[in-house]
Amino acid sequence: MEDAKMQRKTYKHWTAPPPDRCVSLTEAAETIVTPVEPSELVREPEIIALEPLCQRTLLTETPNHTRPFVLAEMANARVFSHHGVVIDSANQLVTDLTHEFNDYPLGNRVCHYEGLPPLEKINATVMLLPSLSGWKNYYHWIIESLPRLRNMEEQLNAADYILTPMSRPFHTQWLDQLGIPSEKRIEANFDTHIEVRKLIAPSSPEPMVNPLSAITWLRQQIPKLPTTADRKIYITRADSWRRRARNESALIDQLRDDHGYELVSLSGMTALDQARLFASAKEIVALHGAALANLAFVKPGTKVLELFLSDFIYPQYYRLTAMTGIRYAAHSSYSGPEDPDFSIDYATLHPILEAFLQA
Repeated sequence: MEDAKMQRKTYKHWTAPPPDRCVSLTEAAETIVTPVEPSELVREPEIIALEPLCQRTLLTETPNHTRPFVLAEMANARVFSHHGVVIDSANQLVTDLTHEFNDYPLGNRVCHYEGLPPLEKINATVMLLPSLSGWKNYYHWIIESLPRLRNMEEQLNAADYILTPMSRPFHTQWLDQLGIPSEKRIEANFDTHIEVRKLIAPSSPEPMVNPLSAITWLRQQIPKLPTTADRKIYITRADSWRRRARNESALIDQLRDDHGYELVSLSGMTALDQARLFASAKEIVALHGAALANLAFVKPGTKVLELFLSDFIYPQYYRLTAMTGIRYAAHSSYSGPEDPDFSIDYATLHPILEAFLQA
């Protein structure tokens, strides 16, 4: 595909030049890279049962190791948008610090933009926290963005500001919990484009591959996690705008009446209360969604059954369960390509559910 055909139109007032190309940290201009943690072996979870499509999808292409955790200190670097796109002083996008979910000829969609927003220069040391989709998605925020702060106490204290998305309540709740003063926060929006004297940029985990050190650090940030896990919970998405199970009432009734489950909706629940809820559970049944990021806080041995749509099976929670010692099961039900919701296939769910409940 020709580069000209890939050019992505932007707002007319976005006239600052986009990055010329993508480079790794080893090629980035005016950058010092310090190793923080080595890569870790990616563990396999304890599997209770997998429906065939889940098995084919989840068990393929699992990486053997996580990425090493490094700290980049960059002079005269730029950051674009609430995704935290890092551009060095030579106008090169740094791929180790800027994830991309899709393939583009130049390596990242931002390199194909017609222009970027007007540049604001900040004569200060700024620490980078945003990661791809962390501005809107709870999983990407707590699993990929927040752990960039682990082992960074000295750097956090040295920074004049911390660049962070703050569009959702869970951003503010976590920043408050971590003791980051509001006056030290710079909110990153879709049109943020800043150049700073010094950028402190810890690397973020590869999407959907979580190092144990990141999960351990997260757990340490929540005081008074329940010490006893004795609850059985079903997490509904009935109050969501997509990926709802139209016929979940039969499953809810079975789990509640025959197995002592509670029906739980996370709407309106604070981020910290969600963590405590999951820490108190010994069995969890839930539809695939960002709420399962709270599996970071469950106790080893907890059982989890994840329910997927057939065209929306992603491995992040399967891999997260391996890091937290969870026993895992998964099932998928057919969903049409244009249908935001689905109906649970009870005929194929039955053997998976029975194996899960009896495990």
